[in-house]
Amino acid sequence: MDIIIYATGKIMKKFCRPNDIAARWGGDEFVLLLPNTDEVVTAKIVERMNQAVALAPVDHGVLSIAFGWDTKKNLSEDMMVVFKNAENQMYKHKLLLKPQVRDDTIRAIMASLYAKSGFEKTHGYNISQYARRIGEELHLSSREMETLNWASLLHDIGKVTLNPDVLNKKGDLTADEWVTVKRHPEIGYHITNTSPDMAEIALAILGHHEWWDGSGYPKGLSGKKIPLQSRIIGIAEAYDTMVTDRPYQLAMDKSQAVCAIVNGSGTQFDPEIAAIFINWVMNDH
Repeated sequence: MDIIIYATGKIMKKFCRPNDIAARWGGDEFVLLLPNTDEVVTAKIVERMNQAVALAPVDHGVLSIAFGWDTKKNLSEDMMVVFKNAENQMYKHKLLLKPQVRDDTIRAIMASLYAKSGFEKTHGYNISQYARRIGEELHLSSREMETLNWASLLHDIGKVTLNPDVLNKKGDLTADEWVTVKRHPEIGYHITNTSPDMAEIALAILGHHEWWDGSGYPKGLSGKKIPLQSRIIGIAEAYDTMVTDRPYQLAMDKSQAVCAIVNGSGTQFDPEIAAIFINWVMNDH
């Protein structure tokens, strides 16, 4: 890792102009600030750095770097929003580097999320188990089950860009914090929607907070316009959130959580899937 970081820093320094600022952000991530530079010039700089990266052997291997950028055009723009836009683009470019390393990249992104919030790892595993059981009851095809499994494990990948203080907050979120949190399905979609074989997974991630009655987010889809895998994950996630201790609430018991699913059937949840899940929880789980 030290060799890779050194090689990356050396390349960035080579292409920095006198007024540019390059800094290591953490782990294997760097930030490059380019004053008075528009998108066209930035793209040319990145292109030159990509060419240098392609020719840079590292420890008998090849160096790979994903770049993301955005431009602050006026003083009224929030610098952190600009930064997050660049970060989101960087994550997407990471997945486009090489198809064969995509899974490793996804695991690295998820590891970053787990480092910020420990309960997210257990949460993802629980969701995948609940979703798998529902999928079996619905007799989904092997392809549909594979999509469901990946989407279940990655449904919260968009939270990787959230501040740990927000992820682990014990009290109520502020209005601004809630707006930020609600963006995670869209961010997750953009991170994962990098190739045709990931398209269905990305759509399932995008829709996992949609409600059956159309009052969910981010698109306000309703009924069967919501992808099937999203509807399954929505119920699995709601149940796991209710029966697990979180920073902001103590866990409910199983009967309370089941009542909440029953009450949400036909409004928040697909009634058919809710019935299947409740039957499994009450009789088998």
